[in-house]
Amino acid sequence: MLLGRGRPVRRLQRYFAVIADEHERHTFMRGCLIGNLALEVSATSASVHEKLRGIVCAWEHELAAVFTEGTPQRRREVAGLIIEAWEGAVLRARIDRTRAPYDRFSRITLPQLVGLVGTS
Repeated sequence: MLLGRGRPVRRLQRYFAVIADEHERHTFMRGCLIGNLALEVSATSASVHEKLRGIVCAWEHELAAVFTEGTPQRRREVAGLIIEAWEGAVLRARIDRTRAPYDRFSRITLPQLVGLVGTS
């Protein structure tokens, strides 16, 4: 899905919509496993902390690979921002038990962040 065809913003919107659909199916109770583990376990276990860092770095790398513009460093920075914004939407969706934060992320935040890739 991420490596498919089409504009980066559309590919990313489809990717995150699939995740949002899954969260909605579970009435927004589950959230993000990586985020949950980071909050609950990462501070008490160095090995879990390092594993989670590796997972997030790999995710960042996958998201950065969607972009064709900008420098590699800029792509990674924007990919990191996308993850950070997404995790905020996940938290808010769990609190409010609604899809609205995901929809705002997809409609407003994601296009703005993707637009930063080609700027310096």
